[in-house]
Amino acid sequence: MNHLSSDELVDVVEGTLGPERLAHAQQCAACGAHAEQLRAVLGDAKAVSVPEPSPLFWQHFSARVNVAIAADEAPRPHWLPAWLGWRVLTPLGALALLIFALATSVPRPPVPPEIAGGNAPDAPLDLASVGEQEWAVLSETVGPVDLDAAQDAGIVRLGDAERAALQLTVAEQRELVRLLQAEMDKAGG
Repeated sequence: MNHLSSDELVDVVEGTLGPERLAHAQQCAACGAHAEQLRAVLGDAKAVSVPEPSPLFWQHFSARVNVAIAADEAPRPHWLPAWLGWRVLTPLGALALLIFALATSVPRPPVPPEIAGGNAPDAPLDLASVGEQEWAVLSETVGPVDLDAAQDAGIVRLGDAERAALQLTVAEQRELVRLLQAEMDKAGG
């Protein structure tokens, strides 16, 4: 059987220990000696007179307890989650400040004139000045784009002529291309 724990030794001295464990305390020399030492210490503590504190002590003590209880029960704002306190917001704020400082301090290389095309950054790009090579790069990058999706996105705006051309049959489209080519040859020649 195990020896008595500290709590059980206190129960022996106070006389509240159960009969089975009390029998162990009476039979075990080590547990009995510990219980006798505890009785002696308790007797010495009772023999010492403790002066009564002043009445102001109890008033101040009561006020401190009330303040501590009120501070402990302070409700959190209902819109702020419990985990979102200064211990989380402080590092996040520091990280955001660091990212902002890095983003604003890193120099950006100037845009080469051949890419800028002499246009101001906010001015629309002159599509007539863009060559075939640029269109090839653009079409490779973007890939095939559905005309309906481009129109929904506002990239392409179709007029009546474009809508009519899209409704032509394959034979009509070939004839249209032949007529346009003939007109271009007349204008160029």
